[in-house]
Amino acid sequence: MDMRKLAEDDPLIRNVEKDAGGDELSPMDPPDAYAPPATEAVPYEKLHPFLKRLVDDHRRIVERLDALDATIVQVEKSGLSPEAGSAITGFFAFADAELAAHHRREERRLFPLLRERLIAAGEHSASDQKRTGVDVMEDDHLTALKQAAVAVAFIGLSTRLPDQKSGLMALASGVRQCKAMSEALRLHIFREENIIFGQAQKHLSGAELDRITVEQG
Repeated sequence: MDMRKLAEDDPLIRNVEKDAGGDELSPMDPPDAYAPPATEAVPYEKLHPFLKRLVDDHRRIVERLDALDATIVQVEKSGLSPEAGSAITGFFAFADAELAAHHRREERRLFPLLRERLIAAGEHSASDQKRTGVDVMEDDHLTALKQAAVAVAFIGLSTRLPDQKSGLMALASGVRQCKAMSEALRLHIFREENIIFGQAQKHLSGAELDRITVEQG
């Protein structure tokens, strides 16, 4: 039984996935999501140590995403084995701890101050709300949390349903959410490293970034 076709054919699952913040298989904006019209990328060696720490976090996150993606491919081919289930559980345990801590490091001190500076510099939307790239990044954080919650719920449900077809449908939907989350996080990381961190280096002084480093611990 094809898990992908099951999820695609079931309207209830499609609606739940959309409510979770995903756009079917990919939340990206092909073909130019990874080629924005303007970037402010700064080479790693020239970044402030606090921003380097965030990039180092990203590298660990990407390694975990690579492992998750490989596991999901195996699940699509062979079903949910105990080993695959353990690997998926391990990723979400990592997300609850290290990924959440990474988001807090950005949201508590860096993002609020950078948002102020971007608005002062006129680097914001034309709307009354004056949205900046920082707001987009914070939206991404919330979307990732929703996608992770839905993925965990569906995959867990798939192991408890007595009906095989229903279990496969739940598993297929969990797999789709894992894929969407992985793609969304990868694009989020790209945008932070090629736009947001460069803006932080440009608009915040070394002393301010030093202070953020100390406050974050």
